[in-house]
Amino acid sequence: MLNQPFNPLPLDELTAVFARIKGLLLTEDKVDRALQLLVRAVRDAIPGSAGAGISLFDEHGRGSSTAATERLAGQVDAAQHNLGQGPCIEAWTAGITVLVGDAASDDRWPLWSEAVLTLPVRSVVSTPLAPDGGPIGTLKIYAALPAAFTAATGLLLEKF
Repeated sequence: MLNQPFNPLPLDELTAVFARIKGLLLTEDKVDRALQLLVRAVRDAIPGSAGAGISLFDEHGRGSSTAATERLAGQVDAAQHNLGQGPCIEAWTAGITVLVGDAASDDRWPLWSEAVLTLPVRSVVSTPLAPDGGPIGTLKIYAALPAAFTAATGLLLEKF
């Protein structure tokens, strides 16, 4: 699957997803629904992905997984939030997109790498969600295979 050419969702499908999100009245239930639509669109648009998620951070820097396409994304996020380290935390604090080629051998966050060793996650891209005023959270995508994503994947994720 990773050797196949990149085939993003057709523009009309992505447009439909964003139109549904834009048309929602922003109650808490509707925001949750909009975030679920967004993470599904991200997962479906990026080949090789095993899941996508969004974490939001409060004013004290405490993060929580707000939307996830699969249980895996929630588990990987929980490990980061509980340990206070990982690509999601780095993307949020540094305000940059973070690419992990292989979580099993990445030494930037040793506690997190050890915590996810038994999970089917090897590749990660995490990018800050940064409206005016700085990052409020992160959007990330996970893959079961190492080196599933490239810098181009990070640029695509930033567009979401």
